[in-house]
Amino acid sequence: IYFNYEGSNKSILENFSCKLEGRKINALVGPSGKGKTTLVNMITRLIEPKGGTIKINNLSLKRINIIQIRSICSFIEQKPSFIRGTIIEHIAYGNPKVNIQVAREAAKLANADNFIMKLKDNYYHKLGESGIGLSGGQLQRLEITRAIASEKPIMILDEPTSALDQKNTNEIFITLKNINKKNNTTIIVVTHNSDALKYCDNIITV
Repeated sequence: IYFNYEGSNKSILENFSCKLEGRKINALVGPSGKGKTTLVNMITRLIEPKGGTIKINNLSLKRINIIQIRSICSFIEQKPSFIRGTIIEHIAYGNPKVNIQVAREAAKLANADNFIMKLKDNYYHKLGESGIGLSGGQLQRLEITRAIASEKPIMILDEPTSALDQKNTNEIFITLKNINKKNNTTIIVVTHNSDALKYCDNIITV
């Protein structure tokens, strides 16, 4: 595929090819500005390649409805946004089928249930703006919990551990490994952390 942003003559991706493996943990690695985030944004069709074709199971993305492709992908940003409300409301946001039982099962898999249950109102604890009051690792676990509860088969994480120390980074990647093993979720993670690559099945240099 090929891609450059409007108004720029510099190609972000030029004649780039790779294969993301289903039901595996795929890592996109490489220096800043080389197109890792651009690539994951093209998977969810937030942007389109200037040339070339992206396929899922040999079917061109252009032949898949945008709403349909986004309905199978959960996306966790580097700095997640948190709504004002309770933890259960955040986990269930956009998914009315999520009840407290579903949320707890997802949180257990995300290794979040323990710290949630220690909060005064546990799942009904009110999150402040930007999740103030919880650590970076805890906030990422809430986002992973929300993604698990959505039951979407593809999970995309853009630098999920960039603000975390090595201990929390390892714990997040161990959690992703457990999610992949239990749910067969296809995981695509953008990362700069070379130590985390030992948890990944397929490493792609961008």
